[in-house]
Amino acid sequence: MSPSTRDAALRARVLSSVEAEPSPSRPALERRTRVALGGSGALLAAVALTGRGPHSHDVAWWLGAGWLALVSAAATTLALTGRRPVSVAVRRAWIAVVAAALGVAASVLWLPDPFASVPPAAHGECSAMTLGLGAALALTVTRARSGSDPIAPARTGLLIGVLAGLWSAATIAFRCGHAQVDHLLVSHVAPVLIIAVAGRIAGKRRLSVR
Repeated sequence: MSPSTRDAALRARVLSSVEAEPSPSRPALERRTRVALGGSGALLAAVALTGRGPHSHDVAWWLGAGWLALVSAAATTLALTGRRPVSVAVRRAWIAVVAAALGVAASVLWLPDPFASVPPAAHGECSAMTLGLGAALALTVTRARSGSDPIAPARTGLLIGVLAGLWSAATIAFRCGHAQVDHLLVSHVAPVLIIAVAGRIAGKRRLSVR
């Protein structure tokens, strides 16, 4: 299919969608997005404060969880500022995931026992909570922006999934209180990949015009 044919097909699809189901106005979309982000932020704060982590005096734990939160904030800021193609934002979000993993791995340099034993139940609990919270965040934001992206809905959904996964990883890290390198990598950072895939699938289905 030639580029002109693809462009014509895309225009026809967009016009057909607008006639059948008008896209939300910009003010309505911004209002829904603000509500979704505000609710998500409140949920993150509530979850972060419910575990034993905030009561810990372990400096290593604060450094590990703090690094994940810093990377999440930086990735979100870079993704939301400026008028850049979504592909650039996705690339930067993946760089943030790599930075999160490298920062956690680097903690072997100062942790007294970076691979200390962690109860197996803690691995499973943190993995499940990171996945569940991240998926909930991604689906909430994707639903709020439903029908808003006729160009690259899957890629936008992927971006939402990566950012949601990073924030979920940081939040559950603050909650759990374990600073061991293998635990943070396996139970907090690795689930970001699964959440990203879920975001991509949700974005392709919810963000595209119908």
